[in-house]
Amino acid sequence: MFVTIAVYAILAVASNVIEAKIPELTYYAQMMTAIYNVWMLVMLFWAIKVIAKYGWAKTSSIPKIVLLCTVVFNGIYTAKLFYNLFT
Repeated sequence: MFVTIAVYAILAVASNVIEAKIPELTYYAQMMTAIYNVWMLVMLFWAIKVIAKYGWAKTSSIPKIVLLCTVVFNGIYTAKLFYNLFT
C-alpha cells in the first residue's frame, strides 16, 4: 500500500513540476497524469471489489457514494485526458 501511495505521489509531483518548469514537455506531463489517473482508477475498482467481498449492503451509504462518484469523475477526467492527448 505504501509503495502505491509513493508511486502515485512521485508521478503527481513530477508531472506538476514538468508542466510548471518546462512548458515544452507538457505532453509528457499530461501522459504522466494519465498514467497515475489510470492507476487511481485501478485502486478505486480494487476498493469496490473489497467492499463487495465483505458485503456491499453492510457498508454505510456515504463511503459508497463517495467511492462511486470518485470512480465516475476520475474516469471522465481520464477519458478526456486521453482524448486530448491523442487528438
